[in-house]
Amino acid sequence: PEPGRKDVLVINARPQVNPPVGGEIVTDLAEEEGRVTYQHDAYKLNWYENLDLSSDLDSLASDTPFDWHMISRWENDEIRHHIRLGYPRLGRRREDLRLVVGENIHAVPNIERDGTEYANEVWVFGAGEGSLMVVGRAFRRDDGRVRKVVTVSDPTLTTEAAAIARAEQEIAKRFNIENVAEVVLTDHPHAPMGSIDLGDEVFVEGDIGWVDFSAWCRVVARSFRPDDSNAQTLPLIRSDRIA
Repeated sequence: PEPGRKDVLVINARPQVNPPVGGEIVTDLAEEEGRVTYQHDAYKLNWYENLDLSSDLDSLASDTPFDWHMISRWENDEIRHHIRLGYPRLGRRREDLRLVVGENIHAVPNIERDGTEYANEVWVFGAGEGSLMVVGRAFRRDDGRVRKVVTVSDPTLTTEAAAIARAEQEIAKRFNIENVAEVVLTDHPHAPMGSIDLGDEVFVEGDIGWVDFSAWCRVVARSFRPDDSNAQTLPLIRSDRIA
């Protein structure tokens, strides 16, 4: 599949360093130089081997990767379960919506602040040895904190541009330590009920106690109360923490 496409995909694909002749798929990837070969086959579910389907799907989603979630609904007086798959991920960035504390978020959310993996400088070491090793670096110097460095080793990175991109990705996950775990969203023209789907990214902003928070966050779950049809709870994770 082309990068950026959101196709449904369930395959067991593994890159082949020296692929056998015949029976393979060869595709160009925009972010890598050269061509990558995949040997593929259907993933089979056997009742005597696959005892935990949820765990199997989690493993496949991590290896491929792709997103999935289960939808349960009533159909003809029976409960039906449907599995929804999305490649490379479910949801989209919702620039048409806004979530603001005091506007459509009336209960002030809690701020999670975890600095255990914090870093304001990241070095990435790629392929090669000694002075010929591929190296990438990313840093932030405007936070007023003591310098803290993290090193990452990834021999699959063969260009300086790829190593720098990986370093920027790592520092984005580590530099911002504040996160809003969940919000209670009320029905509002800026984000009507039912307008947000699982996997969507929404911009959350507002004065949350002692923190002026503003960040893109991904919706990872939804919950509703039967006695309150004008509100929903959305567990979130910062988008810059997702690889």
